[in-house]
Amino acid sequence: MSNSDSAGQDMIRLEPAAFKSVAALPLWAGLECHLAVASVLAGTTPGSVYVDAAEAPRSALVQAGGRFHLAGSPAGDAWRRSLRSFFLRRANPPRPEMEGWGAFMLYAGTEWQPAVAELLPAGDHVPSQRLYLELEVLHAGPPAPLPPGFRQRPVDGALLAEEGLGRLGELRQEMVSECPSVEFFVARRFGICLEAGGRLAGWCLSEYNEGERCEVGIETAPEHRCRGLATHMVLALAAEARARGITHLGWHSYQDNRPSVATALRAGFRQVASYPAHLVRYKRHDSRMET
Repeated sequence: MSNSDSAGQDMIRLEPAAFKSVAALPLWAGLECHLAVASVLAGTTPGSVYVDAAEAPRSALVQAGGRFHLAGSPAGDAWRRSLRSFFLRRANPPRPEMEGWGAFMLYAGTEWQPAVAELLPAGDHVPSQRLYLELEVLHAGPPAPLPPGFRQRPVDGALLAEEGLGRLGELRQEMVSECPSVEFFVARRFGICLEAGGRLAGWCLSEYNEGERCEVGIETAPEHRCRGLATHMVLALAAEARARGITHLGWHSYQDNRPSVATALRAGFRQVASYPAHLVRYKRHDSRMET
């Protein structure tokens, strides 16, 4: 363990070898639907874990890329001050070359919800409500036939090496949104995509694979929407998941994103949970961010 995290002396950053011991603690109420937490704690997704105490922690923060999950109970003033300092630094990174806008998401467990606002830095904080839906892949139907001119392909090394394929750069960006590298995705995740006319029309990727579960990341190019392609892709992904021993797919969506929710329901997902989320948008290297 290290007690010297730059965000504050009261945040203890755990070594990866200690993650599993924290996973066994009763801290995670309200975060059960977030597979990123279980995946980081199991070591299958790179991430960081911070706690308020080395022995018998009452609160923990799990980071997976730009997603933060706050668990346990508001432990004390010192811990909350350290968290606020941590998020302030996150929203105002001290590297001048990082220009433009950035964002991170905070999800909080049940006991933390009333205290979230005081932790976040002054800036563009947007609270929202999100849904978690789940599909038992054994109950998923087969994908419908594709319209003429489309073909389904696996997201693999051969696809990524294909020069001249349109939207390949966008697919690569999506792959690293939840993984540290494209190579990490190819080795540990899976996905399918649709091609039409030498360009990618959409893709559906597994995320945070852990045990018999994974979550879904999906995108359809704007000019190909409302044609049933997203439903086809997620059902094709479900078939691949079943072949890999995965039993459940998870789908997160903003509550007011009706097309996303409708796609999940058409594919056989059922709503399991509704939860608050907190998006923080910030101007990188902006001195106006105040404590």
